[in-house]
Amino acid sequence: MAIRHRHSLSCSRATMSQLESKAPDERFDDLISEEASRALARFSHLLATNSPPSEVEVSDILNFIDANSKVIGQLNSDIEPLLVKRNALESCTRSLSLLLSANRILPFDVLAQIFARTVDLDADPWRLAQICRRWRAIALGCPNLWAAIDIDHGASNTSMRPSGYPLDKLQSVLERSATYPLSVRFCTVVKVHDDAPVSFDADRLFGVLVAHSERWESLFLRCTPRLFPLLAQVKGKLPMLRRLALDMCFDAIALDAFETAPLLSSLDLTGGFRIAAPCTILLPWAHITRYYGDFSMWDDHVTALEHLRNVIDCAITLNNWAPNENEDILDLPRLRRLYVARGDFLEFTAPLLQELVVEPLQMTPPADALTNISDLISRSSCQLTKLCLISAIPSRSDVQKLISVLQLLPSLADVCILSRKFNEHMNLDELVTALAVATPCILPRMERLTIGGYAFYEWSALVDMVDGRLHANPLVCSAIRGFALLHRRLGRPMPREELLRLEMLRSAGLDLTVIEGPGAHEAMVNVPFFRAGTSSGMYWAPEYT
Repeated sequence: MAIRHRHSLSCSRATMSQLESKAPDERFDDLISEEASRALARFSHLLATNSPPSEVEVSDILNFIDANSKVIGQLNSDIEPLLVKRNALESCTRSLSLLLSANRILPFDVLAQIFARTVDLDADPWRLAQICRRWRAIALGCPNLWAAIDIDHGASNTSMRPSGYPLDKLQSVLERSATYPLSVRFCTVVKVHDDAPVSFDADRLFGVLVAHSERWESLFLRCTPRLFPLLAQVKGKLPMLRRLALDMCFDAIALDAFETAPLLSSLDLTGGFRIAAPCTILLPWAHITRYYGDFSMWDDHVTALEHLRNVIDCAITLNNWAPNENEDILDLPRLRRLYVARGDFLEFTAPLLQELVVEPLQMTPPADALTNISDLISRSSCQLTKLCLISAIPSRSDVQKLISVLQLLPSLADVCILSRKFNEHMNLDELVTALAVATPCILPRMERLTIGGYAFYEWSALVDMVDGRLHANPLVCSAIRGFALLHRRLGRPMPREELLRLEMLRSAGLDLTVIEGPGAHEAMVNVPFFRAGTSSGMYWAPEYT
């Protein structure tokens, strides 16, 4: 045992002599690592087994543990001030980093633009003004953030209802919007047929809005005739009004509040009320270029369109299906974009018509939309460039009708054919087969084709059609540049050889999109060049390209 201790002492002396040439910290670290390595090596035979240590080994282990504990205590005492310094530096770093945050360094005008986009997405400017002092200053300095006023009796957020919208809040909004043009949405009934009494608060709120009518740029109004006396006060005080939407339920009641509105160009009429002949709504009809109408009777559409001789964008819908018995042919010389839902076409001519969407939904008996399109083209001699048909080919016989219609339209560049019924997928298959045979003899200018439905199976005919278009003689037919296929349920998978052919077409420059399953539903709702569907509560607007 004495020999062992002398050997250990000599090793320690040798180790110490090797460390004298090093810096103090390095010598201390090396000494610790040497002692630890030597201790572990000495007892390695015990660490690798479950054998008990001898009495001498127990004594040595205790000595090592005691020595290590003292070193650990010394290291802890040395580390503690270092940890304090580290925490202080980390806190300082975090504080300094906050000084470089986007909230501080972004210029005023950039944050103002971000706030404007945020408010456009239905955010509340009141919340933006409560984040911090800088945000509040920016929000209060941007009158456009406060220019949208939405007071709706049927709103899910009770604070937006007339009964929960305090008068001082409205006055604050009007004050903060300064002289910026106002977009007002004021609804005092939940539904158009609900004639519930209007609260006194609604009368007072609308009275305050009426006092600022010279700043109205857009107005959506859903109310009963009770507010008409207040509405009469805006007559001749609408110098900035450009968009007007009336969602009301009344019959043959004269309304002349908007007759003098020199900038009015967009009109939305819905709610089931009647426009009797002569027209009971006095408007600057000659100024209106964008119109959406949703009526129960074709006579109301006729009465409105008789006054809209300068309309460019038009959407007409029947909320109750009834045949068109009007025999007069209207002339719409400036009409360029038309959306028709739930009904036959009106008898009219439109020589400048370029974009057409037809959606004959929920009609019994179904309207013959393809025949109506043929008649419209024959009467108008128009050159359509974009055509969208939604559930307009309910039977296989309509496929040949559609081919005949397409042959009348050599100017078409964008064609969209959608089906929203499950049992029409066979018609889509037959249509693609017919197009594969007929193209590129027809539609010489077609650049994009979109087909959508619940399912699709004629992959081979589809690829033949697209391949024929893509490799057509440019002198005879321009190549199709885009193709989209949308179907809402996963149908028969595309064969491998057709997938390879499509990949070859993609590599040749074809912009091909195939969407299956739930994602196709959203894509079918928003047709490529025209936002199909009725007004969503504000203003109907086509999607320009």
